[in-house]
Amino acid sequence: KVEPSVEQITREWLLFYEPSTFYANEIDSSLVNNLLAKARKNVEKYRQWKSLAVSNSELRKKIKRHLEAKRLYVFKRKASLLPVSNVAVETEYNQNRIKYGNLTLEEAKESIRQNKSNENLIQRMEQWFQVLEKKYKVQRFTKVS
Repeated sequence: KVEPSVEQITREWLLFYEPSTFYANEIDSSLVNNLLAKARKNVEKYRQWKSLAVSNSELRKKIKRHLEAKRLYVFKRKASLLPVSNVAVETEYNQNRIKYGNLTLEEAKESIRQNKSNENLIQRMEQWFQVLEKKYKVQRFTKVS
C-alpha cells in the first residue's frame, strides 16, 4: 500500500474542516463502525501498528475525517465540471492538428472534449484547494514535491 503524501494529508484536513458549511448531517455511524472493525482486523497483525497503541477513539476520528473529506471532494468535483463548447473543441483540434493525426474533427471531438473537461476540472480543483489553504492558513514547513 502506498503511504499518503504530506500534500494528501494536508488536503484531507482541509476537506475535513470545510464540510461543516455544506452538510447538516453527519457520516453514518454504522459505516464508521464497520470501517473501524475492518481497519482493526487489517492492522492487528502488524507489530509496528500495535506499538503505536492507537485507541478506537483515535481511529474512529481518523476514519470519520477521511469519510467527511471524501464526501466533500466528490461533491466539489461534480460541481466543478463545466461543459466544453464546440468552439473550444474546434480550436484545440485546429491548433494541434499533428497531435490528432488522420482523425477528423468528428472522430476526435469526444476525446478532445473529455481532455479539456479534465484539464478544466484539475485547474478548478487546484484553485479551490488554494482558496482553502488561505482560508485555513496552511503553512508548510517541509518541502512538498
